[in-house]
Amino acid sequence: MKKKIPMDLDENEWDKNKKKEDNKRETDGINKEKLKELMDVQDKYLRLHAEFDNFRKQMEIEKKREHAKGEIDIITQFIIILDDLEQAEQHMRNNQGLDLITKKIKSIFNKLNVRKLNVLDKKYDPRTCEVVSTIKTTKKDKDEHVAQVLGKGYTYNEYLIRPAMVIVYKFDGERKES
Repeated sequence: MKKKIPMDLDENEWDKNKKKEDNKRETDGINKEKLKELMDVQDKYLRLHAEFDNFRKQMEIEKKREHAKGEIDIITQFIIILDDLEQAEQHMRNNQGLDLITKKIKSIFNKLNVRKLNVLDKKYDPRTCEVVSTIKTTKKDKDEHVAQVLGKGYTYNEYLIRPAMVIVYKFDGERKES
């Protein structure tokens, strides 16, 4: 059987075009499968990339948390030394050596953002204070306010290093009449 070839094409060109059309029909199904496969791989890649990015961020947060924990451990040891120095200062009035050391430690704490809690005469806060004892009061407005600080409390950035040890007023509604 003789092929019908358009007038403007020779037989070789017509065969090439025919083969291209046949190949295109065969590869259309394959291309759709490959495209779907490629999209699945791309989706997996994007998910894996996002998961890795989240993991990296979490590790940075954990690293900062561990670093802060180490700093807090060191600062806690210096707080104990500072407490001892302040007690020694009270017993040894006008000791310039102790005073100088105490001031230097306080200066370092200030630079490191270590802050002493100021809780005296303020409402008792269980997040920053530990109650050691209570004192009765007849003044209702003093109820649950800090009466005395027995041990200083400290914070480092947003972390509580040590709660203040306090004595708290407790309102005694009963009035004793003489």
